[in-house]
Amino acid sequence: LVLPPVWMVFHSLGWYFLFDSKKKFKFLSIFGAQLSSMAVSEAFMGQAGGEPYRAYFVKKHSDKEESPNIFASVILYNTIHTIVTGILFAIGFFAIITIIKVKLYKRILFICALVFGFSLVYYFIKKQKKGFMFSVFSFLERFKFLRKFVSNKKEKAKKIDERLHQFYTHHRVYFILSFFMISIAKFLGIIEFYLILKFIGLPLSWIMVLAIFSFSALIQLILFFFPAQIGATEGGIAYLFSVLGKPPAFGVALAIVRRFRVFVWTIIGLVVAYIWGPKPGDKKIGNQD
Repeated sequence: LVLPPVWMVFHSLGWYFLFDSKKKFKFLSIFGAQLSSMAVSEAFMGQAGGEPYRAYFVKKHSDKEESPNIFASVILYNTIHTIVTGILFAIGFFAIITIIKVKLYKRILFICALVFGFSLVYYFIKKQKKGFMFSVFSFLERFKFLRKFVSNKKEKAKKIDERLHQFYTHHRVYFILSFFMISIAKFLGIIEFYLILKFIGLPLSWIMVLAIFSFSALIQLILFFFPAQIGATEGGIAYLFSVLGKPPAFGVALAIVRRFRVFVWTIIGLVVAYIWGPKPGDKKIGNQD
């Protein structure tokens, strides 16, 4: 229960570095957005809903800043978060093949999938540098039922593209700083897994814990649209334990203990969201959009 607020601080720092005009934003509001969006993701909407929510949370507490800067920072944060998770999974897989024998064709398939995944991320970053939001909205405008909504947002999409281009052109050092902050947060997550496994009576090597954590992180990334990934995380970890030659029951126990921690911090995050978060019909949020 103690580690989550620490790694949320590092996640928040990783996000904070991605804002333009940082003096206009309070770190406490960014931390509150991080905590409450996690709760919203776990309880209701999945990460697909939690990400817009975090942007609206910061918008509510930012008096002078227009929304393109905030939404651009969310896009950048999720890009870097995906890169860190991908690297962790790659390291985790290579850790697994040092522990168990993996057939050659499976290694080749994994390496091909890894290359494909990182190629997609690289392509997405290249598109961010050139601007992609305006193109996406222009494409969506072709659909009649979306035309009215999209036409009102195209100008803001163009401003988001300008913010992204400016970041990649003039603030690359912040990309690296954000990468390191998010990596530290992930490392604290690995420590949490190590301590839980030790607590339930199955102390494992750091290499094995890294493999388990990276696999769990990949499940969360793939099922970003599914609230709390209930069942998928537990089943995935139990399966990995069996592959590693460990009792699957310990994998389920690990997932349940972690689920309890998630439950506690989800309640705290929902309280933060209720007190300080954006509400339906907030005039300030509506005016900015």
